[in-house]
Amino acid sequence: MQLNSSEYTLFTSYYEQYKDKVFSFFYYRLDADTPLAEDLTSDTFLKAFDRFETYQDKYAFSTWIYRIARNTLIDHFRTNKREEPEESEELEKVASKEDFTLEVDRKLKQKEIEIALSKIPGNQREAVILKYLEELETKEIAEILDTSQANVRKLLSRGISALRASFVSLLIAIILLIP
Repeated sequence: MQLNSSEYTLFTSYYEQYKDKVFSFFYYRLDADTPLAEDLTSDTFLKAFDRFETYQDKYAFSTWIYRIARNTLIDHFRTNKREEPEESEELEKVASKEDFTLEVDRKLKQKEIEIALSKIPGNQREAVILKYLEELETKEIAEILDTSQANVRKLLSRGISALRASFVSLLIAIILLIP
């Protein structure tokens, strides 16, 4: 497809605005596999670019791009077995002991969130991530998940309850392990 200069400029501005959000969308669903999240983010925007003439600006771009991202993720899981992410080498690059400690703390907190999210059912997890990490409105989430706003609110409520239970269980386990 050939975009005219104003369409190209518009697409570029959307890309700049949403590339990190779409990456985050994949990152939290792929057990923090950064390279795979980057690949799927690229695939999503390539598909969006190829289909940009189908985008109708009366609708939110976020809804359209997240729908493409969700379908890209579904296609990925259909065609590939889910593999464990490789250990990151980022900690080896940290310069000082203080930086190392901060990086370890950040990764531990991030891992706790990932573990808690992985324990809640798929649609609840998607709704929670879209609402609280991607900061989308309930209406947009409903369009992305192809469900009603009432169902999104139910998914969010149940997802948050499941997260609370998961964090309480984790806290109890930590307290029991402390001598």
